[in-house]
Amino acid sequence: MKTYQKNGKEHYLCQIRKKLILCTPEETVRQEFIQQLVNIYKVPFNFIETEVLLSNRKRADILVSKEFKEGRLETPLILIECKASNVPLTQKVYDQAEGYDNFLEPEFMIITNGIETEFYKWDEHIQERRQINELPTFPEIVNLPKLDYSYYEYPKWTRPNHLNPTQFEINELSYEIGEASNPRLYSLFYNLIGLFFDEEDSPKNLSFSDREFIEDLGVRYITFGNAGGGGWAGDYRSFLVQDKKETEIISLSIMGKTNDKKRGYTMLLVAIDNAETSNLSLQYAIDRFIEKDKEIYSFWHDGTLTAGNKGRLKNQVVIDYVKRKSPKLVKNNKIFLGKLGNSKPFKMG
Repeated sequence: MKTYQKNGKEHYLCQIRKKLILCTPEETVRQEFIQQLVNIYKVPFNFIETEVLLSNRKRADILVSKEFKEGRLETPLILIECKASNVPLTQKVYDQAEGYDNFLEPEFMIITNGIETEFYKWDEHIQERRQINELPTFPEIVNLPKLDYSYYEYPKWTRPNHLNPTQFEINELSYEIGEASNPRLYSLFYNLIGLFFDEEDSPKNLSFSDREFIEDLGVRYITFGNAGGGGWAGDYRSFLVQDKKETEIISLSIMGKTNDKKRGYTMLLVAIDNAETSNLSLQYAIDRFIEKDKEIYSFWHDGTLTAGNKGRLKNQVVIDYVKRKSPKLVKNNKIFLGKLGNSKPFKMG
């Protein structure tokens, strides 16, 4: 399996969590079995979860569900407990998996160390689990003789016409827009939302000044914390990039502040997660720092910046620093970030 360097250590890119995960003996078994589920047992990626938190604060290694309803996976089908290759599949391992199994009540239970694998199925007639020789494929289990991909896919998100959205689209997009945002800016927000969340527009390459683009990871639901101790949970468009020998994931999103009619702005969020940490690098209140001239939008910044645990820096200190490094960016004592024309849909790349 392919690995990536981060902080001098090898990491896997987990296709389920869309995160860099430190390579450990147990994680190797987990990632290898995920590939088996997809390639051998024909389980769609969308129906697999990892590190599933249970109410007893334990975590199930891998869980395959049977149904997708109203935006969430339901009906646990297969529970998999993974151990490192040097851990024998003893009664203790079975009991641990059985504890999760009793809580989730899936039809199948599997324990594996990558070398040995044991399969179990719940038998309604004898009301207990019995060991079986092999796991049926996912289509066989859910009684689908032919692979109907429409059954497995999440509902496709359709990009709205940002200049003339339908009322339904307006209602759906309202959740991403701040309560105090100016309606004159809505078409820009709709365009940015479309840019980030339209997975049909997947770039083969993106240009970065100091990083190499590796892969578009699509949209993932995740929470990123900020310096103030808060967090922003929601959908982010994520990209795997490499900085010299280090690998990290850059994520972008548009979210609106609610319950604040004065400062409920629409925020541009930029986050970086690199396995050990997952934090917001930028919370940009678009409403505060934008000027509109017809469909041309100019973006600027006043130097507001928080430097981690050091707290907020003085605005003028930030502006002076930018002026020294790149004088062309500072105009009228404000940091000019650039312009965007909003007459056409934004595109990746």
